[in-house]
Amino acid sequence: MLFGRTFRLDRPRFWAAAGLLALAACADRPAFVTAGVEAQALADRVAELLMTGDTHGAFEAANQALLIYPEVRELHEELAHAAVATNRPALAIETWQALLASTTDPAERHALNQSIGFEALTHGLVELGASAIAELRTLPDPSASDCLLMSLDAFERGALDEALDAAQTGADKDPRDATLAYQVARVELALGRDSARAALERTIELDPGQDRAHFNLGQLAMERGDDAAAEAALASQARIRQLTKQSFVEMPPKVRLQLATEVASDMPTWSLPLIEIAQAQLELGQPRKTQETLERAREAQPFSVRLIELSYAAARARGQEIEARMWLQRWRAATNQAYTAL
Repeated sequence: MLFGRTFRLDRPRFWAAAGLLALAACADRPAFVTAGVEAQALADRVAELLMTGDTHGAFEAANQALLIYPEVRELHEELAHAAVATNRPALAIETWQALLASTTDPAERHALNQSIGFEALTHGLVELGASAIAELRTLPDPSASDCLLMSLDAFERGALDEALDAAQTGADKDPRDATLAYQVARVELALGRDSARAALERTIELDPGQDRAHFNLGQLAMERGDDAAAEAALASQARIRQLTKQSFVEMPPKVRLQLATEVASDMPTWSLPLIEIAQAQLELGQPRKTQETLERAREAQPFSVRLIELSYAAARARGQEIEARMWLQRWRAATNQAYTAL
């Protein structure tokens, strides 16, 4: 009660403000510091909450930890991850920019510029990502993910030849990358090139669940009058969307298990149906079957962050804390590469 009026705390806004205050508290410091044992335990707790899908709990936990340790780098990193997971792109970018301003280490600057660039482009915050992308362009030997970022930026600017050159350079550097393969196809489609078809087929080879690639293949097949190929491509897209629409998540685990098993039978090289089977098995209290399914999923395409998250949950369910810790560290390494989230 304040001056005769009752106020209710708006928790999301409060914690967003707390995150900005934590950044402000570090503004005059020469650098962030590495976490000690207690701060690292708090950072691990935030990561665990993110891995298990409690994104809002992770966001609150990160901010609570930063009220105690406002100068700890690892906690700011986890705050940025939680901001991304809770759709707060501006806060994530501001957090990474504060970390960027505190370091001259080339590897750290590279990773932070990637994170800023991808998050900015994903949410149309072009101005916030401009300086990060500009710094990446100065690299003498850009990585495959740098090339993807530069291609996406050029595509948004309508510089299609530049976008294709960057995407193709990235695909040559990492020919197993489905996202780069699709970016090549996407630009070639925009340029009206016949080679787009082969690029789409390559994308599906690397990631059978890339529904946009199936859709575009179907469109190309219709344009050339190949009704059978068009029907097959669009049927594959429809099959994929059975597992990716919101209503699937809301189904009981036994129903999800049955549907995912059917899709896995039709698309045996795609990892998502196997991940969904493992998720349902875990919920049904079948840890041994879950582990067997996860092993199959790791052999399929693509290898995703979600597979790491479910492997962590399965290890915890079996009481394998050392294995769970290993998956936690692997998840942290993956999420520090913003490109994996695309």
